[in-house]
Amino acid sequence: NIRYGSSVVNSKGCGCHSFTNDNAATAYVNAAGEEFQLKLDRLKAALVANGWLREDNYVNTETPPVDPDDRGAVLNYKIFYEDRSLGAHNANYANDALDASIAHAEAKLLP
Repeated sequence: NIRYGSSVVNSKGCGCHSFTNDNAATAYVNAAGEEFQLKLDRLKAALVANGWLREDNYVNTETPPVDPDDRGAVLNYKIFYEDRSLGAHNANYANDALDASIAHAEAKLLP
């Protein structure tokens, strides 16, 4: 529906949404994308603060995540960051995964 690197939304591409036109699809994707980007930014901040991720989005090899849940939070960030759809597809799953990763990473922050 969204070609890699493109901002053009094709409302008829997937069949999983019933938009009346491309403008309605674009409005949905833009609104959902803004919220999703805020979650990605929040997760990245927690991952960087924990020392698991560098600012350039690479895993920090000096203090890598060791716990499986820590690694999962980093993996979820990397998957959704590199996907670049901003959660447009399978939004419920993507948002739930980000929410869980944020909760985990923020709970591990040092006081």
